[in-house]
Amino acid sequence: MSKIEWEQHISLGNVLALIGGLLASAGFAYALKGDVQAQAIRIDAIERSDEAEERQDDRDAMQLNQALAEIKASLRRVEDKLDEKADRSELDRRQ
Repeated sequence: MSKIEWEQHISLGNVLALIGGLLASAGFAYALKGDVQAQAIRIDAIERSDEAEERQDDRDAMQLNQALAEIKASLRRVEDKLDEKADRSELDRRQ
């Protein structure tokens, strides 16, 4: 092989290696893009799930507050009845 043929051979080898490297990089970038898209889908699903849980927590808190208000009202009624009975007992003892 002459010097010119050798230089052309090396140049062709360099070009082929460069093309191979570019194709490998493009393949890696394509695979990475798919991973990024999959992660974005997962993140969106988690965010939607979190929002749904927050809405459910709000509904649960409202129901709990309503139940507590009903319990307080019942306790007030019971206390009022006890006070009335105590007042009547006091009046009966005085008479």
